Amino acid sequence: MLFRSKLNSASEQLVYLDLVKKLTNISVDVLKVDLDNLVASKKPTQEVIKNADNNSSFNVDKTASQESVQKEPSTLTKENAYVKSIKFIMASLLHKKDYAKLVAEIEEFIANPDYKKIYDYVVNVKSQEKLPIISALFDMFDVDNSPDIKAIIDYDFSTGVENLEYYNDCVNTVLRFGYMEKQKEITESITKEKDIEVKKQLALKLQEYQTKLRQLK
Repeated sequence: MLFRSKLNSASEQLVYLDLVKKLTNISVDVLKVDLDNLVASKKPTQEVIKNADNNSSFNVDKTASQESVQKEPSTLTKENAYVKSIKFIMASLLHKKDYAKLVAEIEEFIANPDYKKIYDYVVNVKSQEKLPIISALFDMFDVDNSPDIKAIIDYDFSTGVENLEYYNDCVNTVLRFGYMEKQKEITESITKEKDIEVKKQLALKLQEYQTKLRQLK
């Protein structure tokens, strides 16, 4: 999808929307709605973001021009529903909860390298028809100096819902944030790309992630 702020007139907008329509078979009306929503999301807003590593908070003035000053943190590294969901998934897998099943598709969206290492460990032991052992993490990490790892080892399951439905909700949350991040990356690539064939492939990939998002429960 092309940013309206990059175009100088309504006629130019229509030309590019027609181009995207031909590439994706999405109607111009639908594309206009998506574009309006995208433009609206670029308006300045004040948001308090919590850092996932140290739990500190700081104000961020999110404007379209902010990128030239400071790149906006990825949604996969903010302390938000995604981070809470990935923590629950990792803890459930490590603590051998009956409802905790490996979902290969989320692996791509595990942004924290330590959590990715835990996930790979669980995949490895399960491939050998064994069960993960919590104490193994003490050989893999400096746990005392790794708050993220300690939080998984000492995860308190009594503080919230703990069942298959909630686990699946967390998986869907991770996928949703991951798909949205992919859409953002592809959209930015489309605006910068000059080659029409590459734009076509990117547009098809964008449509693929849009479909995946709609299919999430």
